[in-house]
Amino acid sequence: MKTTDDSVRLSVRELVEFVLKSGDIDNRRTGAAVTDAMFEGATAHRKIQKSMGGDYRAEVSLKTEILLEGDPPARLTVEGRADGIFTREKEDGTQIVTIDEIKGVYRDIYAMEEPVPVHLAQALCYAAIYARDEGLSKISVQITYVQLEEEKEPERKRKTPKVKADEIRRFFFEYTAEEAEARFREYVELYRPWALFVVKHRKERVESVRDFPFPYPYRPGQQKITRQVYKTIRDEKNLFVQAPTGIGKTLSMLYPSVQAIGQGMSDKIFYLTAKTVTATVAEEGMKLMYDRGLRFSFVKITAKEKMCVLERPSCNPVDCPRAKGHLDRINEAVYDLISHENAVTADTVSAYAEKHCVCPYEMSLDISYYTDVIICDYNYAFAPHVFLQRYFASGAKGPYIFLIDEAHNLVDRARDMYSAVLVKEDLLQAKKLFEKEKAKRVLRWIERANKAMLELKRGCEKMTLFTEENFPTALIYDLENLKEALELYMDRNPSGENAAEVFEFYCEVSDMVTTYEAMGKGYVTYSSFDDDGSFFLKLFCIDPAERLKERLDQVVTTVFFSATFLPINYYKELLTGDTEQDAMYVDSPFDQRKKALFLASDVSSKYTRRGYEEYRKIAKYIVRMSTEKKGNYLVFLPSHKFLEEVRTVLDEELCKREEEAKETGDVYCPPFEILSQKRVMTEEDRAAFLSEFDDPHTGEEQSSLVGLSVMGGVFSEGIDLKNEALIGVAVVGTGLPQVCVERELIRSYYEENGENGFDFAYRFPGFNKVMQSAGRLIRTVDDEGVVLLLDERFRYRENLRLFPKEWAEYFVTDHEQIAGQIRNFWEEREHER
Repeated sequence: MKTTDDSVRLSVRELVEFVLKSGDIDNRRTGAAVTDAMFEGATAHRKIQKSMGGDYRAEVSLKTEILLEGDPPARLTVEGRADGIFTREKEDGTQIVTIDEIKGVYRDIYAMEEPVPVHLAQALCYAAIYARDEGLSKISVQITYVQLEEEKEPERKRKTPKVKADEIRRFFFEYTAEEAEARFREYVELYRPWALFVVKHRKERVESVRDFPFPYPYRPGQQKITRQVYKTIRDEKNLFVQAPTGIGKTLSMLYPSVQAIGQGMSDKIFYLTAKTVTATVAEEGMKLMYDRGLRFSFVKITAKEKMCVLERPSCNPVDCPRAKGHLDRINEAVYDLISHENAVTADTVSAYAEKHCVCPYEMSLDISYYTDVIICDYNYAFAPHVFLQRYFASGAKGPYIFLIDEAHNLVDRARDMYSAVLVKEDLLQAKKLFEKEKAKRVLRWIERANKAMLELKRGCEKMTLFTEENFPTALIYDLENLKEALELYMDRNPSGENAAEVFEFYCEVSDMVTTYEAMGKGYVTYSSFDDDGSFFLKLFCIDPAERLKERLDQVVTTVFFSATFLPINYYKELLTGDTEQDAMYVDSPFDQRKKALFLASDVSSKYTRRGYEEYRKIAKYIVRMSTEKKGNYLVFLPSHKFLEEVRTVLDEELCKREEEAKETGDVYCPPFEILSQKRVMTEEDRAAFLSEFDDPHTGEEQSSLVGLSVMGGVFSEGIDLKNEALIGVAVVGTGLPQVCVERELIRSYYEENGENGFDFAYRFPGFNKVMQSAGRLIRTVDDEGVVLLLDERFRYRENLRLFPKEWAEYFVTDHEQIAGQIRNFWEEREHER
């Protein structure tokens, strides 16, 4: 998708909404009263257009190009489709060409004294373009408002808006061609500095990328990645990259992507991450290239909760002073920042947001339009209610590149974001809330939905799986009506005492309705009981490929990359639905002699084996690993409960040694210190945990450090403990997820589709966690150490076939041999040095 450096293209709607932006941020309103009602509005458009007669031309495409003088100049293309153009007879009998702008809304249209300014401006722009093209001296505009009344039927999946003649209201305005042109030029002039900024920045970035070298000497394998990524972007394909930890994947992705933008193959990079730490690595990569002369701007979008100036986000003009008048000030704030900054961090945004008294989170979203790279969480690209609408709402393909870091995480994240849950007890809580508010219409539909849920509950013993034949369609019908009732209530009562609770309940209902409408073959619906006894209905997305593909089709190229993409076809299937997608495997560049891999033959984390004796044998491995050589070690265990049991045995071992020292009169120095991951940890707690590894713990009077953590948790991926910061890792168990309703549903789904259900539900996601945990050890060419896989099942053929190439050499061991084997490894390393 080729882009040009001197042109800026935007729709008429984008132009007027940008330059006429005003007012407050107010999440107490759903926006249903003043915005197009998407599917319902589009259907209403078609009904109105068909009723207007033979000379009424619907959906007329209009476009104009304007040269904006500047240094350098810019070519601004403004385009769009007028809902209708027809000739109207005036009261004096003369004829006049009329531009019709149709808006479907849920508000009371007879309470409107005038059209919404943005709607009138949109029609005026079309009028100016058409009058100029056709040489007209006069033209009129008609703003047609359609008050939608939903006519929902339980047996239908879609809602049909009902439009009657008395539900339509029109506003008429007449202009000379010069008046319409003047208003259009006024809007263009307001946009001029932004268009000139975009073109000037593009020119600077193209010049900077020309002959820009890779920031470092290539590591083995890096150049292979950069070439393949560039080729993939050029060919507008997708690519899966399996590359080992420590090879420098981030720069290997960013560098060819900025080169492709320099060649006009794309215009913007979305660097998508699952965790803050990987986003930080991308941010550092962009800073590095900027410091070396690359003029690419970037913004890292941080979660609203972290950026909000309030203790808890409450985005309305009553609770937040920055929300009041935010839209009046935001354009000036954004222009100030982008004119002075290229590296846009959360701190940068916060500083400018404070200067202009605007919301820092919303400001970061607006800034993204003017940056070359957006670093953000997966949600901003894929989540139905969070995605960046300015890029993806239209459904059209844009000149964008997706770089998806640690993409193995996207499978479960996508399942979660495309699923929806309704809890019966939430309906009862909402009923109590709205009884106080005396909201009769809302209560009516809550009671109906609750009654439907009660019937489902009575028919459910442990779990009910629904099919097309017994699907609770009537409940969805009730929820659709409840959603509409809530929207009207929120728009009419924005300052209610319980506004936050109402909005939270609305989101739960809305999620169910929108997920139901998007459901495809990758879904199952079931009801069950939670651990606290609450009853719920869930629309569960098992295979997210179809939903993900909707977004992937809107970009030029997507590169999925991870250190743990094995087996690759599993990830191709779940992320794209296409196992024929291109993929590359990059061999580890690190000296395999610097790592020893041991497979224990006498321990297991199986539930049937769990008990004191098994914990004691596992503890022996940990003790022997950490005492053969002083240093820092990480142990990954299956759960917090398992961690606590092993911690108890290790504490007993330390107490025993201390007692022995007292009996002999020796000075006691513990052989190791223990650091445990807590069940709940703040960011400060996590930082404190990792900071303990800054000290290599190799001094004469020091003990080894053993960090106990949970496999698949916050310390099992995305952390860099290089050189002596970490010299050993033990992974306890094969990482299999716990057997539960949803894992069994996944298993059944893939078995029915001809796959090995156990692999898809348990083995593959479990082994991914194992590889991520083991991958904490070797991060650079100087790193060395030992990896212990503590479960006899690792020796099973079905697990050995999943081993990456760099695990080809391993040693089978037991708790009697391990100490000598580790000692031999360290002696060999010392000899080689």
